Parts: sequence; structure tokens; C-alpha cells
Amino acid sequence: MKVRLVAVVMAVAFSHTPIVHADGLGEFYSRINVNAQSSEEGEGRFTEIRSNNSWLGVRGDVAIDDDLSVIYRLEWKVDIMQEKGQDNLTERPQYIGIRSENFGEVTIGRNFTPTWAIGRAGDLYNHYEGDVNALWKGDNRLADVVSYTSPSFNNFHVEALYQAEKTADGDAAYSGGIFYGDRKLKKTKIYASISHDWDVKDYNVTRAITRFNLAGAKITGIYHTQEPDGGGESRDGYLVNLSYLLGKIDYRLQYQTLEDDMTYSIGADYRFTDRFKLYTWYTKIDKEDVEDNSYLAVGFQYDFVVAY
Repeated sequence: MKVRLVAVVMAVAFSHTPIVHADGLGEFYSRINVNAQSSEEGEGRFTEIRSNNSWLGVRGDVAIDDDLSVIYRLEWKVDIMQEKGQDNLTERPQYIGIRSENFGEVTIGRNFTPTWAIGRAGDLYNHYEGDVNALWKGDNRLADVVSYTSPSFNNFHVEALYQAEKTADGDAAYSGGIFYGDRKLKKTKIYASISHDWDVKDYNVTRAITRFNLAGAKITGIYHTQEPDGGGESRDGYLVNLSYLLGKIDYRLQYQTLEDDMTYSIGADYRFTDRFKLYTWYTKIDKEDVEDNSYLAVGFQYDFVVAY
């Protein structure tokens, strides 16, 4: 079934034959991201090919009234290298809901938490070895959830997520956040948010972020704290990074901690077009009582979108 779905999506995306659809139903979209890398994980250096951040899906926002629309999204991660040795398609956000300018957006299905949104807004090495989840808990995509996003008021909005218990003996989980501004800094001069998870995958997590422009560079800072829900050691950390676009090259530096553990990454993206880029990065992960890991990568990323 999944193989057929991939074939259908790719055929529609790349077909040279016009296809007739009702206007405004949605779009097919995909990202292909693959790199070659040299890796050192304590037992000697080796080479590998990695599919870091590839996906495909469909999404739409279909008006059904003056102030009401149906929204949907069906997305799958594509493991091009089949690194896990299983089916190379796994679920990403998949939901249906309604949206209104007056009351906001409600969806049901599978979705990211507000805490995940803060991590993604500030992480320059999302889905690479230097991803924030190399050290931190809280980057979660949950099934069996109801999600709510409020309308924006003076550039503020609220996001909340509830995960059902699923069984009589199960526990519900909650995540919520308050967000200000535009994370790309195109509409506001600063972006700032704070979120908290309650018993999400057995952890309570708090994150706060701020991002701003300084002398042409985008600078981000995140504070993070995590604690097992059943009691245990609370651990704190922070992240700081800088990105600077010079011509077609986006230079990127990032440093992250969790108590005495740390990661640091340096890299650059060269954009040939808005959809295609060449990138390179180096990451080192330093954890207590574990051999240091280091990675050097060069890869490509291509995005496509086809409306229907």
C-alpha cells in the first residue's frame, strides 16, 4: 500500500500531462535530503550515506464558508537508505480539522507538540547529527491527539495539545505554549516563545526561545529543562546559534548543552535556487562517560510542490 502511494504521488508530481482538479484543494509536496558523511563513534572512522530529512505528503485548506475551512495533512517520512531495515515510509503529521480567523484552528490525528515547534524554530541542524534531540527530550510527534492554535492577536498566539489516554489504565499527556512574532523574522523584529510538556513520553519539559537580527545575522537562544514524570533528576541546558547569509551562502554555527554534555556544529548551505541546495557541516557530540562522536557531511536537498 505504501509503495503504491509513493508511486501515485511521484507520478502526479512529475507528470508532463495536465491533470484537471478543482481549484484550491491542496498540494502534493516532498523533500529529498541525502548526504555522504564520515563518522566516528568511538570504534574508528567509517563512511555512510544518510537520508536525514526526506518526506512526501499532501495538505490542503479548503473553504466551506466565509470564515471556515477544512484543513488536512497526510505526510510520511521517507527513509531512502532504509537505515532501520524496515519499511522505508513512517508516519509524520497526519490530521484533519477546521480553521477560522475568529476562533483559530482545531485538528485531530497525529501532530507535533508546541515544545517541538520551539526546538525546530531554533535548531539549525534539524534532522542531522547535531539535532537538538541528540541531548534533549521533548521533540515529539504524537498520535491520538487534539491540537488547538488560537488566532493571532498583536503577534501573539497560543498552541495547545491533548493526547488521549487510549486505555483505562493509560495517562493523558498535555503540551502548551505561548508564541510571539515570526520565527523567520520577516514580520517582526524578534521571535520569542515558551512552552511546557506534562507527562509527554514520561517527561516534563520546559523550553523558552528568543531570536533576533543583529548586524545582518540571525541569533537564537533557547533555555531547556527536563525531568522524568515519575520523579528523578532534573537536567538543564541551553542552545545558542548564529546564521549569516552572504550572497548565496548561509553560514551556520550552533552550540548546545545539557548539564556537562554538549554538541557543537559548524556548516554552510549554498543555495543554487529556492528549492535546491548543497550543504556541508561538521558536528561533535561530547557526553560524559561516553566516547566522543564526530561527523563530517556533504549533501543535497531538493523541495518540490505541485498544487491541485
